[in-house]
Amino acid sequence: MHKIKIGVWDEEIEYVTRLTAFLQKQGKGKWEVMAFTESSNIQEYLRRNSLDLIVGTDREALNLFRSNTDLVKLWLTQDDKNMMSKKKDWYTLYRFQSAEVIADLVKEIVRKKQQGLEQQKKMVAVYSPIGRCGKTTLALDFVKRTTYGNWLYVGMEDYSSFGDSDVARKAEADDYFYYWKTRNQEGINGYLGNAQNVIASGNSFFDARQVDVEDMIWLRAMLEASEYNGAVFD
Repeated sequence: MHKIKIGVWDEEIEYVTRLTAFLQKQGKGKWEVMAFTESSNIQEYLRRNSLDLIVGTDREALNLFRSNTDLVKLWLTQDDKNMMSKKKDWYTLYRFQSAEVIADLVKEIVRKKQQGLEQQKKMVAVYSPIGRCGKTTLALDFVKRTTYGNWLYVGMEDYSSFGDSDVARKAEADDYFYYWKTRNQEGINGYLGNAQNVIASGNSFFDARQVDVEDMIWLRAMLEASEYNGAVFD
């Protein structure tokens, strides 16, 4: 899962330090919080890195990032008449109240942000005209390391890199391609539950060659409803 990055900005060092520490504790590993005391430092940071949410007390400073719609802005206002408002990428909350209230809104923003990121499932193809160059090893290593999340490997080679010891896995892959082509969602879900993130190339290369654009679109929709971040096709 993508770890949300949060920037907290205020000129008052004690305030920003305490709020940053509190939010970091509330995140419990779900997000990373960084403290800033100058808007120029945020701009410099964003030249080389990214933030998902910025929490600040200066509206003019936050407006500098208004064009960045991927960056959610939370303005902590001193105006108690404007206690709370929520827009697509701009939130307003009264500054002088319990830190728990601020943390609750941050949690809501993070939840919505993660839902949006989870829907952006990716499909990557690994290809080389040269055989035995290590592309399957690379793809499997990418999937098994889980460094970039929970990915699914789908083998589509004419001649599988999986050896004779994987006969059972290759036979199961034949079932997978059948479920895929017949749009059998129940069969797909059952197969993925035991696949351990790896679908080997089937026994017959004709199965993979039957896959078309509509099949890929359908599989993407399946991934949207799953715990996978994306799929790697070999």
